Amino acid sequence: VCGSEADQLSAPHGAAFAADGSRLYVADTGNRRIQVLGADGALLDSLTSDMFQEPVAVAVGPDGALFVLDALAQQVFRVDEDRAVAAVPLQTSFYRPRGLAVDELGNIVVADTGGGRVVVLRPDGSPALEYGGQGSLLARGQPVGVLAAPRALWAISAEDGRLWNLSIDGSVTAVQPTGT
Repeated sequence: VCGSEADQLSAPHGAAFAADGSRLYVADTGNRRIQVLGADGALLDSLTSDMFQEPVAVAVGPDGALFVLDALAQQVFRVDEDRAVAAVPLQTSFYRPRGLAVDELGNIVVADTGGGRVVVLRPDGSPALEYGGQGSLLARGQPVGVLAAPRALWAISAEDGRLWNLSIDGSVTAVQPTGT
C-alpha cells in the first residue's frame, strides 16, 4: 500500500540486494528514506537522513557499504554499517541523476540523466571515465539506469528505449530497441 507509515512506500524507485542476499534496500523516494527489507519481505529498518531530498537509487559496494543517489540533492551518499550517512566528495556535478551502480573495485557509476551522460567515479569521488555528454546519442536517449558487472558496464536510456554497452576503452554501443 502506498503511504508514509513505517511499512509503506511512496513512489519507490531503485532497489539493491546486500551481497549476501539477506537484505533488500529500496529507495522510498516519496518518503525520503531507504527501506530495508528482509529476504522474506519483512521490514527490518528505515534509513533516514536530513540530507536525503529525493533518493532515487541504491547500490551496495564490495565492502558492503550502501550508496544512495539523490536526484534533487544531485549527490551520492555512503551509509556505513553504523548507519552514518556521509556525502561522497564528488569532483564533478550532476543534473537530476537517476541511476547508480558500484562495481567490484568500488567505483561509483552514475547515470546523469539531465547531463546526458554516464560517469564513472573512483571511490574517492574523482572522475575516472565519462560516456556521452550533451549532444551525444546517449544524451538524446537520457540515461536513467546503470548496471556494473564484472568487466562490463551497461546503461539504459528512457527516451529511446535503448540498452547501451559502455566499454572500458570509452566506446559506446547501442542495442537497438525492441519496441517494448
